[in-house]
Amino acid sequence: MKIIRYTLSLALIFTLIQTKAAEVTFDVTIQNPTSTSLSISILDDVLSGEERGYMFNLRYGNNTSFLLNIDKEEVLTVRYESAIFQLIVRPTDTPVITFDAYDVLGTLSVSGAASNRAFLELQRRYPAGFPNTTYSNSFLPLSLDESLTQQAQYQQQNDYYAMLDQRRNDQRSVAGDSRFLQSKINYENATYKLIYLLANQFQYTPEDAKKQARSIVSSLNLNDKTLLKYAFYTDALTAFTYVNHLSVNPNPEGEEFEYYEAINNNLTGKVRAFLLSKLFYNAFRYGQTEIISRHYSAFKKENPYPEYTSKLDILFGERIQFNEDGPAPNFTLPDENGRMVSLSDYKGKVVYLSFWATWCKPCLSGFQKSESIRKELADMGIVLINVSVDRDPNVWKATMSRISMPGINLLSKDSAILATYDAGALPVYNIIDKNGNFAYLSEGFRDIKAEFRKFLNE
Repeated sequence: MKIIRYTLSLALIFTLIQTKAAEVTFDVTIQNPTSTSLSISILDDVLSGEERGYMFNLRYGNNTSFLLNIDKEEVLTVRYESAIFQLIVRPTDTPVITFDAYDVLGTLSVSGAASNRAFLELQRRYPAGFPNTTYSNSFLPLSLDESLTQQAQYQQQNDYYAMLDQRRNDQRSVAGDSRFLQSKINYENATYKLIYLLANQFQYTPEDAKKQARSIVSSLNLNDKTLLKYAFYTDALTAFTYVNHLSVNPNPEGEEFEYYEAINNNLTGKVRAFLLSKLFYNAFRYGQTEIISRHYSAFKKENPYPEYTSKLDILFGERIQFNEDGPAPNFTLPDENGRMVSLSDYKGKVVYLSFWATWCKPCLSGFQKSESIRKELADMGIVLINVSVDRDPNVWKATMSRISMPGINLLSKDSAILATYDAGALPVYNIIDKNGNFAYLSEGFRDIKAEFRKFLNE
């Protein structure tokens, strides 16, 4: 979800002026006005998706002039009632925007960057569909055209790709020699071809889908850091990561760890650092802090792009403990038969400890997805302990009868145990070694069972 900060007066706008930014004057005239305000937003932070927003009153309801500080070529999003359109603005431009409120896109005229005429024509011919998040997740969100994703579900691959290629060729003929528009068209074409592989993933082996994904992006520079400020590029990166994620071994600690591996293995340089930072950022927002505890410290040491880690450091503050070690806190809790079980009962064994709740959808999904590997770990001699923080034992037992949860299942009606384990949100997973101390999987691990065998042999 995008976060938009609105600045409501020109006086406040001036406080945002940077010394090297150019003051760009905008003139707006609206025929048959239906509103007395107009808003403009600029992507301010590609990591968080935060936008810098401004709202302007229209003098006499149909015209206004205002200044914005533009220090590089930007894509601005303009909103007038329900109408939305984008335009390109450079520091040297003096844009004049005119339209009729009864037909905004049909009558829209914008002076300034030469490519704006083509950009607006593309928006007229191919208006953005209603955003769809069917193939998006909270860790790496993207916005998709619902009509195109729906077609991916029922069309044959050759037909769907032919439709996308015809669409791309038509758009290219309109875009002319604009590098920005040509890049936008090519990356969006690749994104929806990748989405097809996701929509029909059961038709392919994970390795075949990965191979096709590489073919789809082979003519593009998927490590072009100059495009990181554009959503069309980061959406292609995300869709490519989604497909590569299919071939990653399931990780019982959570899906975010699988995306970490997919990014780590398939992207390089600043693009890799960006997408990993975005994964950390969104994992933190949704309370999935385990991946940060496991990987952020090493990432920060090797990352040569401080613009990402400096933002993440501010966000995380002191809420993330990166160097947890020492003994795991002991507890004694009842199982489903009322038998009291203590963590200390299993000293001398390796314990895989999971905290969950019946109302936590990621928890239930995690149990379902990791059922087979959990059973394999149990067969190896790993003790699986699943602690629910539900207050109602009947709901807890009913959920366990519906979803397989291999291991020892305990109930803690008091969620204070989460604070004892410094857990900010569910689900939470911990590995405890034979000595009762916290243990961690190695950086860049590939074989979870092999990692656990190391703990067993230590």
